[in-house]
Order: sequence, then structure tokens, then C-alpha cells
Amino acid sequence: MTSPPSLERWRHAEELWAARQAEAARREYDALLSDPDWMLPANLRLGAIALETGQVRAAVSHALAAFYAREPDPPLLEALCRLLLNVGEVRSALHCVDDASVAACSDAKLLTGFGRMMAAHGFFDRAAGLLRRARALGLETAELRFALGNAESHAGNTAAAEAELEACLAAAPNHAGAHAALATLRRATPDHNHVARLREVLARYPETHADAPKLHFALFKELDDLGDTEAAWPALADGLRHRKRQVRFDEAADIALFEQLRKVRAGPPLPVEPGPAPIFIVGLPQSGATLLEGMLAGAPEVVACGELDDLVMQLRWCGQRIGGPRLDEELVRACATADLSPLARRYLGHTQWRATGKRWFTDRTPSHFLSLGYLANALPQARILHLVRDPMDVCFANLRRLFAEGSAYSYDQRDMAGHYLRYRQLMAHWHAQFPDRILDVAYESLVTDPHATARRVFEHCGLAYTPSPTRAPDPRHIGQWQRYATHLAPLREALP
Repeated sequence: MTSPPSLERWRHAEELWAARQAEAARREYDALLSDPDWMLPANLRLGAIALETGQVRAAVSHALAAFYAREPDPPLLEALCRLLLNVGEVRSALHCVDDASVAACSDAKLLTGFGRMMAAHGFFDRAAGLLRRARALGLETAELRFALGNAESHAGNTAAAEAELEACLAAAPNHAGAHAALATLRRATPDHNHVARLREVLARYPETHADAPKLHFALFKELDDLGDTEAAWPALADGLRHRKRQVRFDEAADIALFEQLRKVRAGPPLPVEPGPAPIFIVGLPQSGATLLEGMLAGAPEVVACGELDDLVMQLRWCGQRIGGPRLDEELVRACATADLSPLARRYLGHTQWRATGKRWFTDRTPSHFLSLGYLANALPQARILHLVRDPMDVCFANLRRLFAEGSAYSYDQRDMAGHYLRYRQLMAHWHAQFPDRILDVAYESLVTDPHATARRVFEHCGLAYTPSPTRAPDPRHIGQWQRYATHLAPLREALP
């Protein structure tokens, strides 16, 4: 019995794709688009090929075509969700996750895949729900417990997070990620800390193990909480040394990126796109963006949306450059000659749904200080808040943080200082190009005089100020570096 022609064509296309013959495979998948039964899988493959070959707009088109041809089939929806997220089509990806077939799915591994994707893109409540279902279906692995513990933690469910992370360690006592997550879950106290256990695990880890930095940073955090600075610093120094060896900061590339960005200039006024408008919160990481966003979220006209990838992803669409949600020199060079006129429409088209009918929504992605010229030109209705923090405090806050990705400059004191100085120069450039568009908000004022600072912020955003209960800022975060002043001498010497 012979196979149907479309099935034969699919098999041939799969063989070509497995052999990495992308163009030949693309032609075969293209031919399947006229068959309704093969439209979805063919678009999925064509989207993957487009991504691999640097065709951003084609990847988006195929991902959306696959979405419109979607079927209530959880395995296909998982693959579709992953492709949609990779090309920045978050809202469509959420429709896949919320499909009734996924709600009825009893495949624990598929649910785990959906849950991990949701956590990676900041939808922690959805992630926790999916991962709980996977566990209830009998999937009992250390990695599932770890993923669920992280999701519960970010969703604000501290007790549930602690229980899951401890369950992970019961199954896998050396799981560095779970140890690190527990260390950051709450402030260590003499009666409740993990210092002894962290030291025991570190003793079992080879010094060159990829996960060793997680344990060193976790140990530093707990010892620092306990005020044992003499023991804490060696833990941080070890973590910095090992992590620096892993990530290999490219200072020349960092310098080139900033040089290219300083060529971006204010353009002619553009028409204002209708609908909810963004409030961007930018600055170096660890400058207090979450605190400021929480303050703004108290206004009835504002929805807090957290960190969003959409701006850079839509810049990539405009500039036709494949990559992640971080700006890079190649993308900046491409944007210098690209048509950026669709940027406002595309950014708002991918974000305004989050406002749920309110006038304003926040985008508190700190690294948008790099993209500030693009967003200020494209979105004249946007409000821009720039968090400023004492140089030593903000640099030390970055040094003491183990970032999941990026921020390779933050594992060496002199690298950190150089990046900070470039950031200051770039912000001076943006202020000169866009006078009165950017409000500098001092972190110290946010902590010590929150009401007066909030009034200035609300006025800049065109909001009526109404005090609302928020988490009280912790003044201990001001001047933290001074406890390690001797060890931070290289950083202090490199900063103005």
C-alpha cells in the first residue's frame, strides 16, 4: 500500500531538514502549505528554518500562520507555543497554553514543557498551575520540583516554594539551583539559615563544576544576611572568579555597542498611536525598578506588567536580525539603516493587551536604557523614568548578584566600573537628545522619602497622586558596599 503524496513529501522534507539542507527542505515544506492537513506542521518547520537562517519576518509569518491553523492537539500546541515565544508573539502563545485541550491534557511531560516556557517568560502563576498538574499526574523528579519551587517563589507563594525546593533536595541533595533558590527565598537569620548545608555541598563540588558559582553566591548571600562579612567576602570572591571564567566578558564588544548607540539621534515628531501608553522604567539592574513599579501600580489607571521583551523583539523585526531580547551591536548597526516607522505600531500591538483597558502600563525592563533612543523616537506618548543609584551601591549590587544570563560585565570590579561609566555617558547622551522626556529618580529618595518622590513621578506621568500601601523600602540597601569597602578598593578607584 502506497503512502499518500503529502505524507511522502513530508518524509522527504524531514530527511532534508535532518541533513541540514535548509533550502531544499524549505521548498518541500512550502509545497505542503496548500494541503490543509499539513499546513500546521509545515508552517512550524518553515518557522524553525527561517529562525535558523536569519529570516525574522518569515519566521514571524510562519509562526502566526501555524497559530491560525492550530488544532486542539497538545503536542503540536507545545511546539507552536515554543515557536511563537521565540519570535516574540507572546499573546498568541498564551492562547495555545490556555487551549481547552491543554486544560484536559494528562501528559505530565507536556505540561512540564508548557510550564517551563511560561516561567521563562514571566507568567509564573500559569507556570505553577501547569507544573502542579504535572506533579499530581505522578511526575516526581527533582527537576520538576525545582521548576515548581522557582515558579511558586516568583508567584509570591513562599511557603509552597520552600516545600518544593526542599523536596527537590531530598531527591537530589547536590542540586545547586535548589540550594541557590532557597538562599534567596527569604532573609537568613541565626535561627533559619542554610550556611552549614551550603558549605557541605560546596565541599563535594569540584571547583571547576559549572554550577559551583551558584553555591558560592548563595553562601555569600546568607553570610551577608547574618552580618558575617569576614566569611561572606571570600564566598563572593570565589563566585565572581568562577563565573567570570564561564562567561568571558567581551569589553571591546561592550564599548562598540555603546559607541554605536551614541550615534542615535532624536528624530522628527511622530504621530501618537491610540490606546494605552507605556511607562518605561530603565536603569542599571538592581537600581530599584521593582520598587518603583510597585509604587506606580497603586494608581488606578496603571497596570504593572513587569519586564517585557517586546521592544527589542520588534526592533529585530524592523532590522531583520535574529537574536534574543537583548540589544547587540549587530542589531544597532542594522537599525541605523532600517525602516523603523513600524516600531511603535508593532510594539503597542504586542503590549497594549496587557493594559486590560487602563490608560497606562509599565515596562520595567532595566536594559531598555540601551534602547531609549528608539523608544523615545517611536513613542512620543511614552513616559520614561530613569532610576539613578549611588555608583558604589549599584555596582556592588550587580557584583553580588548571579544573573541567569547576560550581564557578563558584573563578575569583575573593573569590568563593572567600565560598564557603569559607559552607561552614565549614554544616559547623558539621551538626556541631551530628549530633554524633558526622561525623569531621573534617585533610588535613595525612593527609599528615604517615598511620598515626595512618588509625587514627582506621578506628575511626570500625568497621574493624580494618591498614596497607596506598598511594601516599605528597606533602608539597609543604602550604603551596603561600605561593609566591604576594603575589598572593593579596585571598584572605588575605577569610579569617579
